[in-house]
Amino acid sequence: MIEYTKELNLLVRPAVEKTYKRLDEENRGYLMGGKMQTVEIMEETLESESNEIALYFAMSRKAEEEGFTEIAQYLKEIAMDEAWHAAEFAMLLGKIKDTASNLETMLEDEIKTEKEKEEAAKVAISEGNDNAFRVFTWSMYGERNHKEGIKKALSKLREKVKSKTTHH
Repeated sequence: MIEYTKELNLLVRPAVEKTYKRLDEENRGYLMGGKMQTVEIMEETLESESNEIALYFAMSRKAEEEGFTEIAQYLKEIAMDEAWHAAEFAMLLGKIKDTASNLETMLEDEIKTEKEKEEAAKVAISEGNDNAFRVFTWSMYGERNHKEGIKKALSKLREKVKSKTTHH
C-alpha cells in the first residue's frame, strides 16, 4: 500500500483540483438548474472517466520512467478507481447485459477496432508518422488477441450452457 506523504499530496493535489474544477465547469448548466438530463450526465461521465483511466495510466508510466515509483503506483491506483467509476456508470446506463451478450458485443467491437487500427496504421505510415504507425500496429495486434480470447471465452461459455441444459 502506498504511503500518502505530504510531498505526494502536494504533487497530486493540483491534478485532482483541476479535475474537480473541470467537472464543475462542465456540469455548471446542470448545477445551476439547466436542462441537462441525468442520463446525458452519466454518458458524459462514463466517457470522461474512461478517458481519465488512459491518462492516469500514461502518467503513471511516465512517472515510473522518471524514477518516481511511489507516484507511479499512486497514479495506477487512481486509474483503477476511475475504471470502477466508469464501470458503475456503464452498469447504470444498461450497457452491461448477461455474460454471453457482453462477450458477443465486445467481440464485434474488437473486430471493428482491429480493422480501424489497421486502417489508421496505413494512414500513419503514408503520412510518415512512424511512431503512430508503430502504436496503431501494436494495438491492432492487441485487438486481434482480444478477439481470439473472447472467441475462446464464448466457446467455453456455450459449452457450459449446453452441458447444463443436457444434464438437466
